[in-house]
Amino acid sequence: MHKKSIYLLKIFIIFILLFGLTVDISISEATSKNNKDSIMIKQEFICMMDQDYETLHSFVKQNIAQASPELAGQMVQNLILSSEKMLTPSADYIYGKNYKEIRSTILLAIPKDIENPAVICGSDKEKFIKNLPNGEIKNKLSKWLRSGLCLRNLEGTYFFAIDYPEYLEKYSLYTDEATTQYLNLCAKETIQPTVISEILTIDVQELNGRAIAYEKFLKDYPNFPMNEIIYANFNTTISKLINPTIYDNLIDTNGHVSKDLLVIYQNLSKQDNYPILQYIGQEMLQFINNQPNNIVYQDYNSDKLSSNASIIYKKVHQLLNELYTSHI
Repeated sequence: MHKKSIYLLKIFIIFILLFGLTVDISISEATSKNNKDSIMIKQEFICMMDQDYETLHSFVKQNIAQASPELAGQMVQNLILSSEKMLTPSADYIYGKNYKEIRSTILLAIPKDIENPAVICGSDKEKFIKNLPNGEIKNKLSKWLRSGLCLRNLEGTYFFAIDYPEYLEKYSLYTDEATTQYLNLCAKETIQPTVISEILTIDVQELNGRAIAYEKFLKDYPNFPMNEIIYANFNTTISKLINPTIYDNLIDTNGHVSKDLLVIYQNLSKQDNYPILQYIGQEMLQFINNQPNNIVYQDYNSDKLSSNASIIYKKVHQLLNELYTSHI
């Protein structure tokens, strides 16, 4: 009986070892297969980087779910660059000899149920395309709208831009953190630009939030390949913070900085994590305190504000180069 128990125990141990070995081999084979797939996708992607949008888009659609987040980010970045190549020919067409007809066709086709008719992007594009009459204009516009572009309105005229909201919706699930944050920031600017024709279009809290987000991005990802756009958008927010105007509702009718903006300066002056914005907050508070009765704008001293802005921006530009943009 004792020998039989020992015999059964040996069989059981051998079974466990074999079963466990089989599982380990299966896992190892699966991991190896996944790694091989990722390597193959990267190699294929490198060979396809200069292909046209349709070819590249098809490749990304088929492979992005199997790619690593970093590779997925590179794929999306390259797809955006492919979309950018169509900005010039699309602009040439819209502003060409048939400008009036194209403009009229666009205005008539805008869906009445979209939230923001100034930006035709994301899922709204198919509604818009459906409303276009058949013909050359529809064929041209639909091709560009289905190639990563959207239509934006500026002073009554529509033009093509990168459809960052669509890129964010389609690909942020797969991309690395840097690319996802980039898409998120650019999508906000697409839907609601910080400025239009030099006039601030967002409230002061949103201005502050975007400025912080831009500096944080440049600080966290100084080597991100598409930082030029973040840098440009950051510059826009800086210009509004250092040179507030009555037209932007950042200065009241008495020439004082608005209460909300003053609070933002005070908060920024304590932001050790964001040295550029901290410097702006500190310098603006000092400028305000140096003015009689804290009045920063009057007809006879309006030059003081713009002169102060120029001085601050020179230092800010130096800090930008030292801290964040040496890689651009």
